Amino acid sequence: MKLDRNRFSQLIDGAVWAIFLHELAHAMIDINRIPITGREEDVADQFALFFSAKYLEPRGVPVVVPAAWFFRNLEKRRGEGNLQRQLADEHSLDGQRIYNLACWALGAEPGRGQSAARFVGLPVERAERCGAEYARLEEGMRARFKKYISFR
Repeated sequence: MKLDRNRFSQLIDGAVWAIFLHELAHAMIDINRIPITGREEDVADQFALFFSAKYLEPRGVPVVVPAAWFFRNLEKRRGEGNLQRQLADEHSLDGQRIYNLACWALGAEPGRGQSAARFVGLPVERAERCGAEYARLEEGMRARFKKYISFR
């Protein structure tokens, strides 16, 4: 993919925000011993999406498409080799993370989330469920993190 310098810079900035928020979630979970069920990596992705959708993207800081771009490029670099290692990793597969982020963005704000859904080619069958997925995600974020973060 050929990108001009400005677009490349925007993608890197957004990907850095996504990574920062993901790692912030890990820190909050660890320091505060926040109980979670399921994979902590998925919760960290949900946290990053929730906070970018609520607080960054409305202010013009694109995060979701850059994060999807980052994971797509990471997936290409990893290749198909060593499937056992990929399946045993604590992270969901990069392709799953891409679709999850796009779906949750679409559920959070359909107008802004459309660009992420188009960018990753989110299947219509999944897109139809994104509103409900995001509603559960938001409920979980508010329930688990309300003691530590002031929500608006």
